[in-house]
Amino acid sequence: MNSSSSPIKHRLQAGLLSLLLITPAFAHIVRIEPTTTGQLVILFGEPGEKSETSPGQLDLLSLPITWTPTDTKPVLQPVTKQTEHFSLTAETTNKPVLAETQFPAFKRGSHPASWPQFYQRWHPVGTAITAQPGLTFDIVPTDEAGTFRIYFRGQPLAGVEVDVAHRGAGIGAHLVSDENGTLTYTTDHPGLVIMTANHQEPFSGFTRGQPDEVISHNIALTWAHPESSAQPK
Repeated sequence: MNSSSSPIKHRLQAGLLSLLLITPAFAHIVRIEPTTTGQLVILFGEPGEKSETSPGQLDLLSLPITWTPTDTKPVLQPVTKQTEHFSLTAETTNKPVLAETQFPAFKRGSHPASWPQFYQRWHPVGTAITAQPGLTFDIVPTDEAGTFRIYFRGQPLAGVEVDVAHRGAGIGAHLVSDENGTLTYTTDHPGLVIMTANHQEPFSGFTRGQPDEVISHNIALTWAHPESSAQPK
């Protein structure tokens, strides 16, 4: 190939690489999980499978903003990027933690150009429940055992499809929030539980120089489920 066509080839290769990088993000989950040493980390990928790494697709996420909710002002928590995850360097598994991060806007096939937003909530069993949203799109445990409420921009949201992956039991569930934004999930199996949902919001704008038509809101609530307990409470 002559020298005049090389830049075109390079641009095509770069475009193909970016498609390969962003395509899996439709199915990926950003969630908080505990390590065996009692540290919380933020992972990007399919639960139970190898997560995205740095260098790589993990680098496309913005550095998460992470905090511990309190009765007054939220307490920000420091976060660092490691090879396989984001690490909450000053946090342990015994406190509720909320986080949010973003993925670059992109378009795939005939789908509207999307700007993914990822929200994470970790709620250890045995801690107090405020039953108030703290994220733009949020799944909030209530003080009623086995009951959760979904909020979007501070208001309960009906008709949201929610997937539950119970890592300890190796089982799952598919739920839909009712007219009050509530849903119910109970289990007696111990292990890590991940509850996820997505909500598409029409939007016209630009993100990192790329046009987008919808904002894809994604929430992941996680907790370590003990024996004989229905939910975080």
